Amino acid sequence: MGQIVSSAAKPKRCNANQLSQLPTPAAGEHILVSSDNSMNAAGQGNFDCYIEGDGQNTASYLAEHSLMDIDSVNIGEPAEQTADLEISDKDGYILARFINGGIITKNFNSENVHNLKIMFFGNSLTQDAVECLPLLLKEIAPEIKFTIYVWYNAGASLKKQYDDYLIGGANCDIFSIYTSDSATWSNLANSKNISWVVENCDFDVLCLQEYSYFTWTDAELKTNFDNVANWFFNNYDKSIKVVNLIDAPNRSMVETMFSRAKSYTEYFLKSTCDESVIPAGVAIYYALQTSLSSLGDNGGLTPDGTHAQEGLPCLLQAYVVAMWIFQHLGIAKSIFGSTTRITNSVYTQLNPPGPNLGSGVVTGTDAQHLIAQECAIKASKIGKTLEFESLINNA
Repeated sequence: MGQIVSSAAKPKRCNANQLSQLPTPAAGEHILVSSDNSMNAAGQGNFDCYIEGDGQNTASYLAEHSLMDIDSVNIGEPAEQTADLEISDKDGYILARFINGGIITKNFNSENVHNLKIMFFGNSLTQDAVECLPLLLKEIAPEIKFTIYVWYNAGASLKKQYDDYLIGGANCDIFSIYTSDSATWSNLANSKNISWVVENCDFDVLCLQEYSYFTWTDAELKTNFDNVANWFFNNYDKSIKVVNLIDAPNRSMVETMFSRAKSYTEYFLKSTCDESVIPAGVAIYYALQTSLSSLGDNGGLTPDGTHAQEGLPCLLQAYVVAMWIFQHLGIAKSIFGSTTRITNSVYTQLNPPGPNLGSGVVTGTDAQHLIAQECAIKASKIGKTLEFESLINNA
């Protein structure tokens, strides 16, 4: 068994059977404990418990404080060589983070570490809007511990989703997962039904996307939305927040579709359990009024007239989704100035669900990304305006 190991400005390490030998830890001193006594003399091993000292001797400390269980950390480097280390509890809250041997953050709590667990439920336009989202969250708000699910069925309206997949029990076309610890989307084709989802997935937010605003009357749209939301309320054993994603407009009817999206969203906010709106598609509407309109194989940021082409067009919508998430979590951050870029190599690594590649990734220039960010911010303001007007009109 190893001896107690420490290095300046880094947490001490010890085996559980060595706790009685531990000197009095200084207030704020960090101690990693191996409950299986796997640490060797060099300080290498598996650590799954944690103490932050308060100046008491160890016996007094443990009489008042139990060892805190943490996400297991396997350290293969001797203490003096360990540069970067992050200690998190079982809920994902960061307790301490060390960079280059020195502690840079400590005692994270629910105010500065945020959990996001969200299910996006829609078709390929949902995939377009969220495929770049994980990259933005990692860049702008690395304190968010997130799990993103995407339930996808090609061309499906909420009525079809309800009839064939919620009631009918069919497997979805693709079920995709990305967590804050991932480096790529995991896309599970034709293998998961909704029963598996509610039994195995943990989410707090359900984001619904309708297929077309023109196919249905307001009353029919409400019925479709309510049927899906109520199915989850009745079959998912957890309270959830239900929100609505405004998808990208078909480029041949962009003006009419934008007007229709606004009217139906106002109606939804007043008459359904929809608590909020994510106006991702509205950013496309604004971008089409700028020089970005020339991007994409077909112009209009699209390879086919409807879908966002891979690269900047998809990133544009993800900007809006990210801004909604920051607002939802109460994080004072913005996408303005984001340096995330979707290059060919990034696209390949990302492995996006349901890609619409056309002739290739639309990488875009820095200037074009700035325009896209301005369009996304403008769209986000529209979303807030719709919610505010709905509250006022429904008072």
